[in-house]
Amino acid sequence: MSLLLSWPLLSPDEAIFADTARNVLVGGHPSTTLVAGMETGSFWQPPVWFYCMAPVIGVFGYDIIPLRLVSMLIGLFVL
Repeated sequence: MSLLLSWPLLSPDEAIFADTARNVLVGGHPSTTLVAGMETGSFWQPPVWFYCMAPVIGVFGYDIIPLRLVSMLIGLFVL
């Protein structure tokens, strides 16, 4: 729980996931400008998480708390 509120993001992957989910909300498809070659599509992960996260960003905003809570809830659901 102590890592839940830490900012900046702990790893570069977390920022790429978040930006890709935000681009699903804004542009309608998973992409990110943070990594060269993923500007038109980010298909290195299955896009389900991005499509689950996009409405959460739309409702709660682009912040660390909603991003990490949804990831934790999806992880608990999988377990």
